Amino acid sequence: MGVGGIAMWYFQNVWANNEDYTFTHDIEIAPSNIGATGFANFLQVDGSPNYFFIGISEYRTRDAQTGRDTVHTFGGSAQTVAPCFFANSVDSVTYTIGLGNANLVALNVTMQLFFFD
Repeated sequence: MGVGGIAMWYFQNVWANNEDYTFTHDIEIAPSNIGATGFANFLQVDGSPNYFFIGISEYRTRDAQTGRDTVHTFGGSAQTVAPCFFANSVDSVTYTIGLGNANLVALNVTMQLFFFD
């Protein structure tokens, strides 16, 4: 099994100032065998308490025989995300990004999909 392609999304300067901020980013693809990952590659924190998280909150797989989707969820809350996963016949990935602070927290976010032959 080799890597047949890579897709990447990048959000620069996601920040929260005296608030909690959470959002999701959904990616729809043709059913594929993939590995997915999400991470922050820059972090600025002023003050405390503070937090941030980035990862995959859920993905869907499609049954090739029936065409039905199955939703796979990581954890039971917005702050429970997986840093990465590998699965076959994936047609949707949902990334969840959250941050909050007493003063300021800022980060850059990278989301990647690796397509396998």
